[in-house]
Amino acid sequence: MVYEKEGKVQDTDRRNLNSHYGNVTGFLQTLSLILNVGLMVYAHLGLSGVVYSSQPPLAQLSESVASDSDDSSGSIGGDNSTSVCTEADAQNWITLGGQEEQGNLASYCSAGDSSTGQKPCYLGEDCQTACWQDLGYSADCARKCFPPSILCGFQNCVQFCLSDPEGEDCIACAAEFCDPPFFNCTGFPMTIDQNETIPDENNTNVTSPGSCNYDLDVDQWYVVYNLTFIGSVRDTWEADVKLLSIIIVVFSGIWPYAKNLILILVWYVPMSNRMRSSVLLWLTRLSKYTLVDVFAVIILIVATQLDLNVGGVDAIVRSEARFGIIAFLLATVWEFIQIEWTVVKHNRLTPKLSNNSTDSDQDQQESDDKDNIHTSDAMTANTAGKISPIHMLIPIAFFILTLGIYISGSTLELFRVETFDEGQSACVSRYNLATFGNGLITEVSLADNTTAGQTWTLYIFYLLFTLILPITTHVLQIIALFFWVKNDNKNKMQQKAMYLTVAIWGMSCVEVFLIGLFSVEYKFQDFIKAVAGEEDASFISVKSSKGPGFFVLIGYGFVAGLFQFYLRFWVMSDKQSSAKIPEVEQPQDAEINSMNGSEINYDA
Repeated sequence: MVYEKEGKVQDTDRRNLNSHYGNVTGFLQTLSLILNVGLMVYAHLGLSGVVYSSQPPLAQLSESVASDSDDSSGSIGGDNSTSVCTEADAQNWITLGGQEEQGNLASYCSAGDSSTGQKPCYLGEDCQTACWQDLGYSADCARKCFPPSILCGFQNCVQFCLSDPEGEDCIACAAEFCDPPFFNCTGFPMTIDQNETIPDENNTNVTSPGSCNYDLDVDQWYVVYNLTFIGSVRDTWEADVKLLSIIIVVFSGIWPYAKNLILILVWYVPMSNRMRSSVLLWLTRLSKYTLVDVFAVIILIVATQLDLNVGGVDAIVRSEARFGIIAFLLATVWEFIQIEWTVVKHNRLTPKLSNNSTDSDQDQQESDDKDNIHTSDAMTANTAGKISPIHMLIPIAFFILTLGIYISGSTLELFRVETFDEGQSACVSRYNLATFGNGLITEVSLADNTTAGQTWTLYIFYLLFTLILPITTHVLQIIALFFWVKNDNKNKMQQKAMYLTVAIWGMSCVEVFLIGLFSVEYKFQDFIKAVAGEEDASFISVKSSKGPGFFVLIGYGFVAGLFQFYLRFWVMSDKQSSAKIPEVEQPQDAEINSMNGSEINYDA
C-alpha cells in the first residue's frame, strides 16, 4: 500500500516474511537456525585440534622423576660408596675423552642419534644402562653410576645443560651437584693426562642440529596442547597474544550467533523491502568473516610442523584436526545456505509487491534507485548504444590488474617459519598462497594421523575458498564484461553472471585468510612457548615472518573490491552516458520494470 504526503510516495507495506509464507515455513526456518546454533555451541565447546611432540614435555618427565626418586637411595651407586667400575672401565673412560666428552656422550644416550640408530633413552634406567654398555662399560658400572648421574643432572641442572651441555653453567652445576658422587661411584680420574688419551671419534656421537630432516620413526607421540575455542582464547590472552584472542572472540564467537539472530529478525519483524534487502545483502557480504577461526586452525596445523633441536635433543612437533573445527566449518556453510535461502524467499516476494505499486510509486522508485545500491542497473538499462573504445578499455585494464595482482600474490612467499639451534638457523619452512594448503597433507602432518579424513576436509576447504572461488569469480567477471562489450545488458546470461559473481565473491575468503594469518603470526613465538609450557619455553627458539606475498594479497583484496564496485556502478549502468555514442531511446521492458523494486540484486 502506498499513500502520498507532501508530494512524496510513502511505502506502508511493512509485512514480515512469515506473514507471506505461513507459519509452517517460518517454523522450519526457525528450527534450522536453532539447530545451527546447537552445532555452533558444540564446536565452541569441543576439541578443534591436538598438538603432538615426539619428546615428552619436561613437566611429564618431572612427574616420572619424582616417582623414581622416591624409590632410589638418593645417591649415585645406591648404598655403595666405593668404586664399582673396573680398570677396563677406567681405560675406556680415558679412551672416550673423559670428563671433556662426558656431556656429549650423555646427550647421545639421552637424546639418541638417528645416524647410529641409537634411540633416545631420556631418563629410562634400562635404556641408559644398555647405551653405556654399548659404549664399552661393564654392566655394574653402566647401571649403578651413569643413569643416576643423568638423573642428578636433570633434577639439578636441566635449565643449563639442555641448551648447552658443554657450557660453563652446565659444567659448574654438574661439578657442584653430580660430579662428586659420580667419581666416587666410578673411581675414574677427573682429569686425564693427554699422553694417555686415545680419542675414538667413532664413539663420540653428538646429535647434530636439525635441518628440516624429520625423523618420523617415533615410538610414541606425546600430547602437549589441546586446541579448543575457550582454551585458545584464554591461553592466547594470558600469553599476551591479545590480538588473536580478540579476533577469535569477535569473528568466531559473537558474529556467528549474531547472524542467526539477524535472520530471525528479518523473517519475523515487519520492515520495508528496501530495509530487508539491505540487511540480507550485508549479511551475504560479511558472513564469510566467521571463518577466521577455521583459517587460524589451518595455519596453526601448518605452522606447528616444527623440527626443534633443544640442547642436542631433536623434537618433532605436529598437529592434527579434530571434529570441533569441522563442526564449526559445517555450521558456517549451513549459515551461507540459510542466508541465500532467505534471499530467494525475499526476491520471490518482491515482484508481487511491485505489481501493486501505482504509477507515482514507480516514478518515485526510479528516483530512489539512483541512491539505492541494492538496485540492479543492469536490469534497468534502457539503452543499446555503442560503447566508445576508451570506455571499453577501462574495465578490461581493471580486470587484468586485479588478476595480475592475485597471481603474483599467490606465487610470492606468504609465510615463513624458522627454528634455531644455538643461535643458528636450523630449519626453514616457506609457504605461498598456492602451496600453503599442501602443508596440511605433508608426510609430517599425516604421520600416525588418527583423523586424516578431517585433515583432508580442511585441505579441500582451503582450496575451495582461497583458490577456486576467487578464480571462479574472475571467470564470471569475464562473462559479464563480454556481454557488456557487446552492449547486451538485457542478456539473461549476463544477469546470472553478475548474480553469481557477487554471491561467490561473498564466499571467497582470501582476505579472511589474511586476517587469520596476521593474527597467528603476530606473536607466533609467544604462542608456541605458551603451548610448550614454562618448563620447555626457555629452550625453544622459533621465528615467523610474513613474506611479500602477504602484502601483495592485501592489495589484491582492496583492488578486487574496487573492481566489483566498478562493475556495478560504471560498467553495468547506463548513467555514464558520456561514455556512449548517442543512441535511440528504447522503451523499458515491462517485466524488468516489475522487478525494479527492492529485490536483492547481486550486481553490487
